[in-house]
Amino acid sequence: MKIVGVGPAEGYLTEKAKDAIRSSKEIWGSDRSLNIVSDYISDTCEVNVINDYSSLDDLPEDATVLSTGDPMLSGLGYLDGEVINGISSLQLACAELGLSMLDVISVSIHGRDNEKERYDEISLELSRNKKVFLIPDPGFDLSDLIKVFKERGLNIRIYLLSRLGYEDQEIVVGDVSDPPRIDSELFSVFLVPEQFI
Repeated sequence: MKIVGVGPAEGYLTEKAKDAIRSSKEIWGSDRSLNIVSDYISDTCEVNVINDYSSLDDLPEDATVLSTGDPMLSGLGYLDGEVINGISSLQLACAELGLSMLDVISVSIHGRDNEKERYDEISLELSRNKKVFLIPDPGFDLSDLIKVFKERGLNIRIYLLSRLGYEDQEIVVGDVSDPPRIDSELFSVFLVPEQFI
């Protein structure tokens, strides 16, 4: 099986990813990932929308599975197969904001139950002057995290990055006292300690 990173949006495919997609006989992906790569799928390829992520391990050896962004950043890189990396939302966010990727900690709060532990981890990293890149669920509520920052006296610049790489991309900036707001389900959050502001 091949697990192919398709980047965060159209136009971010690597040449290796394009080659893997062109030569695939059977492709599986989300609607979004299939749209990103549609120009590279051959007419003879069997295309399947993933409805049940728990059954991906049962796919045939010659199947190609598409993972938005990079499979190794909160993606499908955990599957058993050859991983073809992609451009991640983290890479694109750093480029858009002019931030070095050094000292960045990425944290997924995608489908996690242990929010308090995650918030403690995020606060600790920020207090150590690390930048934190959050990959949240669509329904993520930033206000709970901001309460933790206020309780701990952390002065943080907050970037909400919506639809990175798309034509309607939006980046909204705020801080703990004036948090940013965005109306999108496809977003990430960059938290930057005052040392980098």
